[in-house]
Amino acid sequence: MSCGLWPALAGVARGARLVLYDQRGHGLSRGMLPASGPLEALADDAAGLIRELSLETPSVLGHSNGGFVALHLALRHPELVGKLVLVDTAASAAFRPVSRANARRRATPAMLRALDRLWSDALPDDRAFRSAWRTIQPMYFHRPTPQRIAAVTDRLRYRLDTRRRILGSYDRYDVRDRLEQLRAPTLIAVGRDDWITPPEFAEGLARGIRGARLVIFERSGHNPFVEEPRKFARAVTEFLAT
Repeated sequence: MSCGLWPALAGVARGARLVLYDQRGHGLSRGMLPASGPLEALADDAAGLIRELSLETPSVLGHSNGGFVALHLALRHPELVGKLVLVDTAASAAFRPVSRANARRRATPAMLRALDRLWSDALPDDRAFRSAWRTIQPMYFHRPTPQRIAAVTDRLRYRLDTRRRILGSYDRYDVRDRLEQLRAPTLIAVGRDDWITPPEFAEGLARGIRGARLVIFERSGHNPFVEEPRKFARAVTEFLAT
C-alpha cells in the first residue's frame, strides 16, 4: 500500500495499526523493478519488510495493482500473511478487455486518448504520465469531485519506468488456478461502479478463495475508501476483529 493513500485510510487506522510503505520504484522508495517478474519482486520485497519489522502474520491490504502484489505475497509466502483484504482488484489480466469496453462507453474523447497513451506505452516522460493519469481519473469514481481525485493523485510520484515494467507484466499475470491454495481469511471489496476491475472480477476472487467474504460498495467506483470511507473502514475493521 502506497504511503500516498494514508489520508484516505485514516478511518481504518482508528481500529487497526497501519504500516504503509512505498513499493520499490514507487513514491520515495529507491531502486528499479526488474524487467522480469516485477509483481513477484514486489511480493518478495513485502515479505522482506514483514520480516525486518518482526510483524507476526499481519493482515495485508492490497488495492488495484497492490492486490496483484498481495495475492503473490500470500501465494509465495503464506506463512507471513494472517488475513487478506483485496480492494478493487483481479486474479488475472482478463480485466483489461472488459475495462477497455467500459471505457469506450463512459469516457470522453480526451479520456480515451489519454487511456490509449497509457496502455500503448506512448508516453514520453514522467510529466506526460502525470497528465494522462489525471485526465482519466473521473472514470475511477462513482461521483467524481476535485477533492476525491486529489485524494488519490496529489501525493503520488509519477515514474514512467516503473509503470512500463508493471504494464509489461500484465500479459503474464494470472493466478486464477492458484486461488484455491490460499488459506488466509480474505475480505474482498469492490465499488459497484468500478470501470477497470468491475464487480465480476471481485466475484471471481470470492468464488476462487475458500471462505472469502465479498462486500460491494454501491456508491463507489475504484476507490471505495475515498467515496464511502466510513463504510469501508467499518467493513475492514470488523473483518480484522473477527
